[in-house]
Order: sequence, then C-alpha cells, then structure tokens
Amino acid sequence: MDSTSMSKQLSFINIESMRQYIINHAKNPSQYADEPFIDYDSNLNQIGVEKFTWDQCIDMFRSDIFLKTHSIEENKRMIEYFYKKYSKIDTDDGMDIGIQQIPFLMDQNNRLQRIKDIYFPADTIGDNGTIDSEYLFVNKTVFAWLNEKTQKEIKKWLKDMGVDERTDLTYLRKTIIPNVASYITLENAVRTIKMLFMLFQKNAITKKELDQLKKLKLLTTRGTLISAEQCFFCDQYKPRLQLEEYLKTKEDKFLSFDYVTSHNSRKENEDLIEWRRFFIILGVQEDLHPIVFNRKLTSYEAAGYGFCDEYLSTTSPDEKHIVDAFFGLTTITFIQHTQNNYDFAKFFWSDVMKNIKPEALMQKIKVYWGHSDKRGAIEGTLLDDADYISWFVKHIKCIPTTVNTCELSNNIFIDNKELKELSGKYMYFPSILLPQEKTNWHDIFNFKTKLSSNDYFDLLQKIRDDETNLKDNLDRIQMIYFPVLKEMYYWSSDEREVAKARVKSLYLLTKNNQ
Repeated sequence: MDSTSMSKQLSFINIESMRQYIINHAKNPSQYADEPFIDYDSNLNQIGVEKFTWDQCIDMFRSDIFLKTHSIEENKRMIEYFYKKYSKIDTDDGMDIGIQQIPFLMDQNNRLQRIKDIYFPADTIGDNGTIDSEYLFVNKTVFAWLNEKTQKEIKKWLKDMGVDERTDLTYLRKTIIPNVASYITLENAVRTIKMLFMLFQKNAITKKELDQLKKLKLLTTRGTLISAEQCFFCDQYKPRLQLEEYLKTKEDKFLSFDYVTSHNSRKENEDLIEWRRFFIILGVQEDLHPIVFNRKLTSYEAAGYGFCDEYLSTTSPDEKHIVDAFFGLTTITFIQHTQNNYDFAKFFWSDVMKNIKPEALMQKIKVYWGHSDKRGAIEGTLLDDADYISWFVKHIKCIPTTVNTCELSNNIFIDNKELKELSGKYMYFPSILLPQEKTNWHDIFNFKTKLSSNDYFDLLQKIRDDETNLKDNLDRIQMIYFPVLKEMYYWSSDEREVAKARVKSLYLLTKNNQ
C-alpha cells in the first residue's frame, strides 16, 4: 500500500526504480508484481499488508537507485507537483508530512535536497554552484527554468519556504548559526571567519547573531580548534595582557594570527583594531578574570575545571564525611600556572590585585555532604572563609618572593622595614606590592606580621648555614637575641616545648664571634 501516492505520479516517478528500492530494503525480499502498489486501506493495513511510508519515500528520493533514473525534466515536474500540493493555504492537500521534510530540489550534483539545505545560485559570490562546491545550490538548469515568467509563482513560493540566494548573510543565518558548534573545520576555519569579519565590517551582522557565534570554533596558534569563548589573544594581536609569552607551552588557547595575515589590507594597524573588536564580541578574552560557578558542581566536575583535588577532598562540617559537591566555587583564569612559576606568578598577581576586587573572590560557598536523604546532601551547608583562592595561596606555592621563588602565603612576611632589617635575605617577603590601605587582599594572603618562636629559630639556623657571611650577620644575630629573650616570658607551653626541641640543635654565637 502506498500511503504517499508517489506511485501515481508517473510524470516524475519511475515505478521500476521505486519497486527496486523496496526489494533492496525489504527485510524478507519476496517476489513483487511489476506494479505492486495499491491505495492505502486501513482494513488491509490491519491484516498486515506492507505499507510504503513517507520515511521510506524520503530515503528513496536520496538513494542511488532512484536518482539514477530521475532526470532534470522529471525534477521540474516533481517541483510543480509539490508546489500545487503545498502552496494553497487552508486546503486539504491530502499530505500528512511537512514540505520541509521532503528532499525534492535537485542540486548541482543531481541529488535531491530539502528546502533548508539548498540555495539559489548567485553570481555575486565566488562559490555559485560548481560540482566541487562545499555548498548546495539548485541545479542551474532547474534554476533557469524557475526564472522563466511562467514559473514566477513557484520560485516565489520556494523563496517564501526558505530557499534564498546564497549570500554570505543568508548562509550565516541558514547554515552557520544553526550548526555553530560543529560547522568550523580545519579546512574552512580561516575562510569562514574572514567572511564573517567582512560582514561585521559592513555592520551586516546583528548583535544577537554575533552572540550566537560564541560557540563557533576558532583556530589556535597550534592549529587546533576551540570555541571562541575559550580563546585568548596571542601576543601578535597586542592584547592588554600578553599572556602567550608566559603560557604558550602550557595552554593551547591562543588565537591564531592567520586570520589577520591572510586578510588582504593595506591598513594593517587599523585592521588589527577591527579584528580585535570583532573577536572580543565573539568572546575571545584578553584579561585575567574571576570564574564563578553559580551552580552545583560535583567534586569530579570541579576537578575537571581545574580545582585542586586536595581542596575538593575537604571534610564535611561534622568531620565524618567527604564533601560530595559545591555551589559558588570561584577561581581565576590560569591561576594553576602560578605554582612554582615565579615570572608568571609575579605577572599574574600584580595584574589581579590591580584589576579584580578581592570581594569577588571571597564569596561564601555551599557544600553538599552526607547521606542523600539527609539535610547536608539536600540543602547543603554554607561555609565561611572556605573560598578557593584563600585556600590556594595557603596550600600551593604560588606567591612570588624577593628571593625569586614561589612560596605559600603563610610562609611569607608582610613587606615591613623592621622585619626586613631583622631577617635580611633569610626569610621570605613578597615581590608583589599589596595596596597600602587595608583591603581584603590582606585577608586573602594573610602574610605574617611578626616572627614566631619557630621563625626565630629558623632564622638563626639559616644564618648558621650561611657561615661564610657570619661577620656580616653579627649585628643581625644580636638583634635576634633581643626580641627572643624579651618574648620568651610570654611563650605558651606549646611554644616552650618546641623551643626545647629546637635548641638541642641550635648554634649560639660565642664570645669569639663563632
């Protein structure tokens, strides 16, 4: 039974091709009559007579069996047929499928395409329908026929249905945006972006359309493709922060400069500004900035975003469980690369302190923990002083010091003249400048403001280890003895126990300055 009525359309359907298609696709091929098609009948359907459906018909229209015998003239008659069936509004056309689903327009390769997948050829653009074209155009002979006066209404109907001339703008709206995440390939990466850039320069693309392109993949300096919103400018684009210099061996996120060098323009500097403006609108980044996750992340998901496993392995408020998920986690772009990386750490923290408000990094987080039916897992618990950045600086050696190393923030002393005179080169001081006025940056780093009993012993030991400079340190040693003797009286019992253990291996200065 033919539920599509295609077997009746002998002006453009080859019955033998249709019959052969069914034989080739039958689960249990059997002998079919030369003309095996009858009208659909519900009674026959109930007793199991085979039915030829629209799904099969669509597949047949795309098959080599059908296309082998389907001529251009037959395609014209097919177009006329569907026009008559679908062009009249509010009439019963007897069709139970939308015209948008049916491939009935012959392309330049003599294959049938759906309305949404094909364009009218346009002489105004470079790619107008050659066989090796990557785009699909209405067959030129069919197109010439549609341009005849007698077919004026059919062409208008096709345009109303969505067949447009393939201009760059229609291609953007019809093909690129609907497939934005998957459209770009290594082969079309530069060509496509150049086309979009030219539309951008003509103000032909709306802001809404540009926003829809943030998932579009761009070429990196290493020749890979990542989404625009994940990209950072390489240094050749002259971004505000030249991050590539520090991270080119660690990150494959820097935007290729091929887009600019392949673009013919005599106004290179002016063009570069426009390229930067274009890419920034697409989502390409040039700054270090907070990344806030205002959603629930499992520990596994958070680790995937670069949060340290040690931080994620924190215990629950009742200290009986490991936290399962977090809400409100905040990090900073590329913070992971500050670990034991003095040059980048100094560059990073200097910019971050200048351009990021510390309050944005210190938001309370919520943790989820315990049994799934309990309050801790359902509602979570809001924690104070548990933000990731404060944890990071205390547990990861990421703060640059005056001895050109990176250290934990709680091993570093605040930049203080008296402390520096007392400690010299033997203790750690930051090589970055905190704001003079008290800010939350001071709370995040929480640098030491004075030496503890342990620090005094560490300092004396380091001076002892640097015995070649002992004469230069004589005054410093006396300066250390004075506060130690003064503060001993106030030491806690724990500090006294530590001191007893430390003095066993401590060398003191003798009368002979030895």
